[in-house]
Amino acid sequence: MERNNDQPEDHLDSSADELSSSIKKQLSFRDDIEKDQHQSPPLLKQQLSTVSVCSLLDVETDHETIESLQLLLSSVVKIFCNSIPCNFDSPWQVRPQVAGTLSGFIIKDRWILSNAHGVSNQATIRIQKHGDPKKYPGRVLHIAHDCDLAILTVNNDQFWNNVEPLTFSDQMPRLQESIIVVGYPIGREITLATSLDNFPALVPFHSHDKRPEYLIYAGIVFTVLTRFYLREFSRYHWGEKAPKHLVSLACNGKLQNLTQQIVVISQILADDVNYGIDSDITEAVLKTVNGIEINNIKHLAEVIDEISNKEDDGFIRFETESEEFIVIECKEARQSEERILTQNSITHARSENLR
Repeated sequence: MERNNDQPEDHLDSSADELSSSIKKQLSFRDDIEKDQHQSPPLLKQQLSTVSVCSLLDVETDHETIESLQLLLSSVVKIFCNSIPCNFDSPWQVRPQVAGTLSGFIIKDRWILSNAHGVSNQATIRIQKHGDPKKYPGRVLHIAHDCDLAILTVNNDQFWNNVEPLTFSDQMPRLQESIIVVGYPIGREITLATSLDNFPALVPFHSHDKRPEYLIYAGIVFTVLTRFYLREFSRYHWGEKAPKHLVSLACNGKLQNLTQQIVVISQILADDVNYGIDSDITEAVLKTVNGIEINNIKHLAEVIDEISNKEDDGFIRFETESEEFIVIECKEARQSEERILTQNSITHARSENLR
């Protein structure tokens, strides 16, 4: 199945149009903003960046405002981050490194406050002060993806010369009051959220800095449903192009217990051991294994191990939410594992937390 194709597709299932209006509202706001941000013309980006920082000192304004702006510029930094994105389609792999920039500002205790999404899965971080060409190595001290905030620092004492920490105000700006915005937002993805729910989501909104969990058994690839997994179908239009039942779970699913996960069959690595399994079963939600209801992917691993080790000539029966079945002989599954991993250049049959 083809994924991450953002071009119009004539063969799309018309059932996607039947998504409830509440789901579409959840999807359109964030995706439209991301799309607009990435599709801005290069010239416009350059103009916005220049006007927002450099030209403010040239406009006619009072002396106090100029001093305030100069103070702000000494407190705002540009962060360069090279990150290694996860591959949710083939969870045993990672994607090539990508480079991005984002803004941060200096607060107390040699801390720099910035956005969490901009430093997720980081390989290297460099931080640059206004008016200083040097890029200093930085590191993450704390990160909180639920509120999209991160605290960074720089170990080099030279970095902290001639900087002024900012403090938080307890006053809100008045309606239509003029404000000055200082930073480096252009060229980096902007993430907005309309609301925060008071209950944990069945499919979490955030799974940054976490490698995908997966388990391969007899060539059947099981993984956990996340929003990043759905974005493999389309970065901006996953609400339309991802399977309807998975989108519905992501937007409307309610958590029954704190350890619950949705385990899906993401793909079948073809081999004699699984010959004849219908390819349509991919993207199906796993319900039971030998009649045991599966709570999460760790539970799945435990159940498979218990059945496989109990009897050499036993069988494992996987049932999906759509009442489809896969039956695998345990002995054949064990014999096929090394062969399947070698054929597909996979090092481990399970993610690190499941070994």
